[in-house]
Amino acid sequence: MKLRILYTRNDELKFISHLNTVDLLQRAVFNTDYQVLFSQGFNPHPIMSFGNPLPLGVSSDFEIFDVDLVDDQVDLDKFKDQLNSYLPKQVQVFKIFLADNTSISKVFSYSIYEFIIDSEKNLEELNLFDKKPIIIERTKKAKKKREREIVQEDITSHVEIKKNFIKLQTGEYFLEAKLENSNNKIINPMNFIQGLLKKYNINIDPVDISIHKREML
Repeated sequence: MKLRILYTRNDELKFISHLNTVDLLQRAVFNTDYQVLFSQGFNPHPIMSFGNPLPLGVSSDFEIFDVDLVDDQVDLDKFKDQLNSYLPKQVQVFKIFLADNTSISKVFSYSIYEFIIDSEKNLEELNLFDKKPIIIERTKKAKKKREREIVQEDITSHVEIKKNFIKLQTGEYFLEAKLENSNNKIINPMNFIQGLLKKYNINIDPVDISIHKREML
């Protein structure tokens, strides 16, 4: 039986790596009353698949993984309760349902991110819907070399800004955007927000930017 599991990763656990998150979730599954299906072959491993890695330092209310269980009958509420009793409060399962063989990457193609930015400049004055492209810089492994090179990329067609910046009562600025997160393209939210601000000649220290993933579509 294949199950699709939705979970959160918030607060200080947004700083743990994807591999550590995978290890935590695997141990949680192993501590339930249900048996995980293992692959065949010389080096068997639990049949579990995970969504694209969440960038370090980004919190989320919507992460996902699949697990294949040996059991044909599973009490989903009991399974969820047993997972959550093992997991820390910052990582909690909020939904479990039966899954078909469609991969996670084909079901969800976009992520909705919320950005909170501490800036001395008035970001509400920016026209985010002008026709200037959003150019990001990212590192790319050079062919036949161990070194990495910095490349520039226009990501305008892979993002959708929902509204202009809104100033909060705290004095910080809020922005919501839909970023592609598919088999074809994965947009890193930190690269996006820095690229967006850079096109207006604004440089913000990453420590002054808070990023939260609200959901996947």
